[in-house]
Amino acid sequence: CSDCHSKKASSTRLLSESDFETQKIAKARNYRIENVRVITTKKSGYPLVNTFVDEKSHKSYLIKKSTNDTALIKSPLPICIEGKAHERLSCESCHSAWVSQCIGCHTSYEAETKGYDMLSNQDRNGTWIEYASEGLAELPILGMRMNKDSSLTIGTFAPGMIMNLDHNFPGFEKETTFHRLYAPVSAHTTIRKGRNCKSCHNSSLAIGYGRGKLEFSMNGHWSFYAEYQDNPNDKLPEDAWIGFLKERNDLVSTRLNMRPFTVSEQKKILQVGSCLSCHDESSSVMQQSLVDFEKVLRRRSSKCKLPAW
Repeated sequence: CSDCHSKKASSTRLLSESDFETQKIAKARNYRIENVRVITTKKSGYPLVNTFVDEKSHKSYLIKKSTNDTALIKSPLPICIEGKAHERLSCESCHSAWVSQCIGCHTSYEAETKGYDMLSNQDRNGTWIEYASEGLAELPILGMRMNKDSSLTIGTFAPGMIMNLDHNFPGFEKETTFHRLYAPVSAHTTIRKGRNCKSCHNSSLAIGYGRGKLEFSMNGHWSFYAEYQDNPNDKLPEDAWIGFLKERNDLVSTRLNMRPFTVSEQKKILQVGSCLSCHDESSSVMQQSLVDFEKVLRRRSSKCKLPAW
């Protein structure tokens, strides 16, 4: 996202100096090549042929593929880049409209059911049967992903495997195993307007507790009432990634460099959520908190209640 949507394109190249294949694509689309500077991706240096940068104004433009009309590529809003509040937040965390979510699957091995062995390329007796549960399309769950430089970014996740696996055949020590793994997702459901503050800081789904009622009382206590019953295998709500204000020490994701929020991170999220319980997100105090949240806390009135952990 930031390759194009930034205050100033940080990586550009003259289209005439690009590789033969890129220039051929540009010519096929009837784009001008000489003296045209295009945006290149930071990760691989790939030239985006349907962009160009105005040398005088330094503004970036998109050439629409369907009409060849040009459109100004807008910079991120201040709320996206001001202060340190959202510096670790990926663009898709706010701008994904929904992700597909499937919870509560059950897979069993049925020895007498006819199946197809993909390795031996022949029919056989015995196959795996999956019984799907509930499929949903809602705002994504948020969690942490570790980058190559060991920095952390908040990204989007969905249930990757919440499943009872019934082995039911000789050679396995356990008859059944249970897995609760979440997977990183890039939903490709990008929308212009980002999700609101409460949909992250006051949402049990976003934090990883699962669907339900997340409340902050004026005595300073957070409480959570799950919508789904606890799974008997790990005592977590059927659609949860983590327990309420708890951590997990087992395998949590389909990727080793991905994880849910720690208790410390959960508390930081909910601390902002406690402020949002009273203050509107567009209020001056919440706008100031984006720049320096600790400074805003120091100036709070006696009426403000901080969470009692």
